[in-house]
Amino acid sequence: MSGDSGSSPGGRFPRHRLALALAASWIAVLTALAALTANPVTLNVLQVLRASSDGGVVSATVMNAAEERCRVDEVLAGGQRSAVAGLKPGDEIRVRELQRIGAAEGRAYVFPLQRGRNESFLVMPTELPNRQPLIYPDGPAARQQLKTILRAVSDEAPAAPVR
Repeated sequence: MSGDSGSSPGGRFPRHRLALALAASWIAVLTALAALTANPVTLNVLQVLRASSDGGVVSATVMNAAEERCRVDEVLAGGQRSAVAGLKPGDEIRVRELQRIGAAEGRAYVFPLQRGRNESFLVMPTELPNRQPLIYPDGPAARQQLKTILRAVSDEAPAAPVR
């Protein structure tokens, strides 16, 4: 024996443990980054603008996707003459094609809406291929983007002439 602790099994074991601990820590950090930054909510600006001027934007919880039923949590955009005028929290609305859009029951979404037939609503189509309608998980990120979009439009609107 030459006294080289690196060649003995006992000498290598601590280095393997250190490498294993570093690898496990690195994997944990990468997993956390992927979970926290993957698929951020991004609102379709044109869809939101069309909905805010022609229909309305609401936060609603999907009650039954098969029956196309949602409960309004809050009206986020839409004037007195919009499609969502008169809606208030707790109202039940029918939003067509919830299953096709991929809405999950019990989850709250931001819905850019337009008026449909028979007191129902449609999700405002987009300019994406096949005019795919989009809904967005309700939360602080979606609400902030909506405020930013609506504020930008109100800032760009021409001022009314003073008489």
